[in-house]
Amino acid sequence: MTDKNKLDENQIWTLVMIVLPCIILMNAGKELTNESGMQILYSGVFGGLGAGLGLLANYLTKNKSRSIKILATTLIITLCVLIIRSLN
Repeated sequence: MTDKNKLDENQIWTLVMIVLPCIILMNAGKELTNESGMQILYSGVFGGLGAGLGLLANYLTKNKSRSIKILATTLIITLCVLIIRSLN
């Protein structure tokens, strides 16, 4: 693997902060309805919401220390889980 194919630390944090909330909140469609068409719609909407939360957290913690980024990621994941739990 060459050096240009490796991800730097900022790219990894961006991926973690965007992908994890998006994947967690995409499961909200299954909790809201049993109809397949509406599940896809809800999954897209909540997945976009999760990605937006991740982008916001990434923007706010861009030049912060690693411990702040870990705390922000933990808070985002907790918020996403609470959203899913509240839909039950």
